[in-house]
Amino acid sequence: MATALPLTPPNRHHRPKDREVGHEVEMFSVSQDEAAAIQKAFHESGEWAAVAELRRHFPIQDNANALNAVRAIVRWSQPPRPVPAGPPGTP
Repeated sequence: MATALPLTPPNRHHRPKDREVGHEVEMFSVSQDEAAAIQKAFHESGEWAAVAELRRHFPIQDNANALNAVRAIVRWSQPPRPVPAGPPGTP
């Protein structure tokens, strides 16, 4: 299952005219495998290693957006496993 993350553009007042974007918010989807790789990089080497891993999968150039995406992905946890319907040993 993939999850979409919003990307907020840098402050409009500090962005050069030639870098204006047509859309205010862009989104991308992150697969469980991509999230696991980003989380692993974060836990083994820190935030900026996770940003580098994120950029291996997605073309995010803005450091603030990349760091926010990494922080959001690191907070994700695996969905809980379903509990069996009956006591152990019953069909």
